Amino acid sequence: MDEKWGHSVFSEIVPEAQRELASALGLADPSRIVFAPNTHELVFRVLSTLPWPSPSRPWRILTSDSEFHSAARQLARLEEDGLATVRRVPVDSAGSPWSTFAARFLAEARAGAENGRPWDAVLVSEVFYNSGLWFREAARELDALPESTASRVILDGYHAFMAVPAAMPTRPQRLFYVAGGYKYAQAGEGACFLAVPEQGLSLRPVHTGWFAAYSALEKPQSAPSADRKVPYDSGAWRFAGATFDPGPWYRWVAIARALRSAGLTPETKHAHVRSLQAEFLRRTESNRWTFDFEADPVVTTQNFIGPRDLSASGHFLTFRHSRALELCRRLQSLGVITDARGDRLRFGFGPYHSVADLAALAERGTERATAT
Repeated sequence: MDEKWGHSVFSEIVPEAQRELASALGLADPSRIVFAPNTHELVFRVLSTLPWPSPSRPWRILTSDSEFHSAARQLARLEEDGLATVRRVPVDSAGSPWSTFAARFLAEARAGAENGRPWDAVLVSEVFYNSGLWFREAARELDALPESTASRVILDGYHAFMAVPAAMPTRPQRLFYVAGGYKYAQAGEGACFLAVPEQGLSLRPVHTGWFAAYSALEKPQSAPSADRKVPYDSGAWRFAGATFDPGPWYRWVAIARALRSAGLTPETKHAHVRSLQAEFLRRTESNRWTFDFEADPVVTTQNFIGPRDLSASGHFLTFRHSRALELCRRLQSLGVITDARGDRLRFGFGPYHSVADLAALAERGTERATAT
């Protein structure tokens, strides 16, 4: 079993997984992809290529107010010790509507230099976890940011990867793209990756592990000196960490083959999901859902977050209401799985759903009322 790394993992599974990921993203060079068990690890590893922060010189970070929990927590913890100053651009709030978010965020990014110092990092999502709103041109716009505005540029694609059609540059120059297989790629936990841009191929992360110099494993280990630094493998693998479970990547390769054989590309899945979402909203407009609160409905077009034409939606639809958590629990009792984050209720759609499922959804509340 000890021989699996060279015999199977690095000679077969890693290259095939890299090829499948590059194909899904439209990237020209599969070797620029490196793996880790989670995106938090990868984001922090990219940050660790910056000059290490201190209270006298904290990292300057631009982000949104709607980032994934681990990133939001990590940035807040750095702030707590004075190691970062964080500017959070509102995604969709009173006075800062979604329709202006892209322009507002990019303007902040381009105006990043403060006393001649750029943002140390720009970190934002492609599809926001708490609303489903889709920052469609994020990858290309962020990759085009000049170095004078930001030292590192990171795009979280977790809720976009293998769901919405990819909009990546074929050879990113500055954009670090992180995502994983837990959501729409159907590969389960532990299958996360980082696509490394041209800028990153010579960086030296401080947060590092033995896989970052796998090719030098048999050489003697020694303390760094004036003429000898800690070695790194060439290319993207310098962003690798320590020992990981390769099982998730066997799953990813298997599901990638299955999806391809079934003709399920991100484009075909997206078209199917979009048609269901449009039908869901049509039904929402024409009549109230039977599972909703009669006097205080949650699922209405007035409460829907995002443009009605769905041009800015990922693969879940979100409704804002003070009773979102209560309705989520009611739906669960009806055998309908949704989830809620604060005042936001999320309905997810996938390739396994059909119009018949929408009809069944409407009937659940009626059946419950009849039974009780």
